[in-house]
Amino acid sequence: MRESTTSERFDLNTPAGFLLGEFRLYRTVWERGVEYWARLNIYGGPLVTIRDGFPTFLNVLAGRRPLEALREVGEWIWCRPLCRAEFLEIRREPWGAAMKIYAEMEGEAGVVRRLYEVVLAARDLRRIERRVGFIRPPTR
Repeated sequence: MRESTTSERFDLNTPAGFLLGEFRLYRTVWERGVEYWARLNIYGGPLVTIRDGFPTFLNVLAGRRPLEALREVGEWIWCRPLCRAEFLEIRREPWGAAMKIYAEMEGEAGVVRRLYEVVLAARDLRRIERRVGFIRPPTR
């Protein structure tokens, strides 16, 4: 069986409602099954890929797990171009998921440090969860 990947795009906005980037949900089908993963592309900033920790990330976005759960996953994100990204805060609000992302990016002018505040709308988060379909509350 040949591997195939499809994706769907969702807007990332500032808290004031301006377009800041995109959240892209990927679905890869191969002989071992189906894998879901995501990329957060902040225009003019970091491109953050979330692969291994994607189920945990979605549970944190939905407010079912604390932010500290992401630290337990280990190396769960990749960041380009030559950068380091860290989620400082993720909270669920009635209007969506609000994230604070700190990024350090290396460029020709040296290291640029920025704090990004992004919002993923509640309707988009619900659509993502319906597409993925395997996210459940953690067992205790």
